Order: sequence, then structure tokens, then C-alpha cells
Amino acid sequence: MLQDEFVAEAASTLDWSGILGNLVPVTLGNVAGGSMMVALVYSLIYRRPYCPSAPRD
Repeated sequence: MLQDEFVAEAASTLDWSGILGNLVPVTLGNVAGGSMMVALVYSLIYRRPYCPSAPRD
């Protein structure tokens, strides 16, 4: 029963500014972190060995 009271109290303090104040930074962080993780995985998978004697274009 204590959990129900806590949830009801927390829900009564929610408003749009609090939701947007949390949602915007979290979304931006997820986009930035996700893109960095994808870039890291792609760079690890598709990296080419260094060959100094290869001709350059």
C-alpha cells in the first residue's frame, strides 16, 4: 500500500515543463550516444589495415 501512495504523490507533481525538461535532454543524449555507438561498431567492423606502400588516389 505504501507503493500506491508514493506513485499517487509522484504523479500529482507531474506537469508539462517537468516532462519536457526531462524528455528533451534524454532524447538528445540517446541520439548522440546511439550514433556514436553505431559509428564505433561500423569503424571496428569495416576498418582497413594500414598499408604504407599502397598507391594513393
